[in-house]
Amino acid sequence: MKLPVFSKIFTPVNTLLFSGVIAAFHLGKVSPALKSIHLQPEITIVQSAFLLSLMQVAGALSGVFAGLICSRVGSLRSLLIGHFLLFCASIAVFLIISPSQLLALRAIESVGYLMIVLPTPGLIREIVPASKLSFCLGLWGCFVAIGTSASFVTGPYILELAGWKTWWFIAAVLSALSALLLYLYVNPVLSRINVSTISNTISRTIWLRTFITVLKNSNAWCLGIAFGIYTGQWITIIGFLPVIYSGAGIGKIMAGMLTAAAAFVNILGNVVAAVLMHRGFKKSRILITGYVLIMVMPVFAFSDFTPDIFGVKYIAVLLFSAIGGVIPAITYALVVQISPSEETIAGCVGWVQQLTSIGMLITPPLIAEISLLARGWEWTWTVTCSGALIGMFLSARVATRCEKNLQRD
Repeated sequence: MKLPVFSKIFTPVNTLLFSGVIAAFHLGKVSPALKSIHLQPEITIVQSAFLLSLMQVAGALSGVFAGLICSRVGSLRSLLIGHFLLFCASIAVFLIISPSQLLALRAIESVGYLMIVLPTPGLIREIVPASKLSFCLGLWGCFVAIGTSASFVTGPYILELAGWKTWWFIAAVLSALSALLLYLYVNPVLSRINVSTISNTISRTIWLRTFITVLKNSNAWCLGIAFGIYTGQWITIIGFLPVIYSGAGIGKIMAGMLTAAAAFVNILGNVVAAVLMHRGFKKSRILITGYVLIMVMPVFAFSDFTPDIFGVKYIAVLLFSAIGGVIPAITYALVVQISPSEETIAGCVGWVQQLTSIGMLITPPLIAEISLLARGWEWTWTVTCSGALIGMFLSARVATRCEKNLQRD
């Protein structure tokens, strides 16, 4: 039974966006808690990096399979299972005593996260009119920024008052709420438009053919590698900001607020990209502009070549995050566009997510190791600049192909 008070707020699209935001809340909940997690033995800086990146382990190992499995299980059921896994893994922290156990729970959370983010773009495509699809998919690209920034803002206060395990419990409750809302507000709409919410009875032969089709899609490879490079950079820089600022003598709450602002402004880029796509601007030009600017900003933020003024460096971090927001918005729009058929959307999203997850899995530990060797964060910009150059070439190539195909049609 629906809750009438919330019917106008939790439209099907808004409910799906909220579901993604809560998944991203779990993604971001570790960062403000890194200094507060007390286990035996204490967590090292490299283990902290893996706590940030392990949320991507399921996607890195099995993204394309998970996408096809989500299609077979049913999109809505996949989302519900995902939130159930996030709920259980978050509650289980009350039973752990060592960092290795926490890392294992984080890996379980990665499965839940994957089962939420893979089917959602396809669901949005099903329930949104074609005229609004690019705009809504652009908004979907905001879910990571909104969820992580919400965790950065609220985390320091709750951690100060009640500790990190209570913080995990609150994330669990939010997943339970999201699952309830999905059942109440999305399930009836999918049933009404005859979209399967339980299972997709496709044969093994068709499943295998779909799998091969996805892996042969060169556009999906290019998008996945490019997006993995960007997201790996973003989650590393944003994820380690509380540690960097605490090391600079900034208090936990202020460090959390500064980090939250840096994550939140990423939404601006997503919204701007969504509006520009809706108005017919070329995706390739938006991508090139975005990548060029995010190549420059880390130089100002971290290198020794710029003045050691906190305000200058922090503005550069804000601009890096805000401008970078155009990349996820356009990527999610492109991945739906490059899918050969309805049946391959989740698989293509899964493969892009798998390559993206690999980038998010290896980048935080890589940059953490570089910071240890350099005894500081001064050389972070070398990794981000070289990665952005590769990402720009690959993603702009895909966008250009899609634009040429539209001109032929």
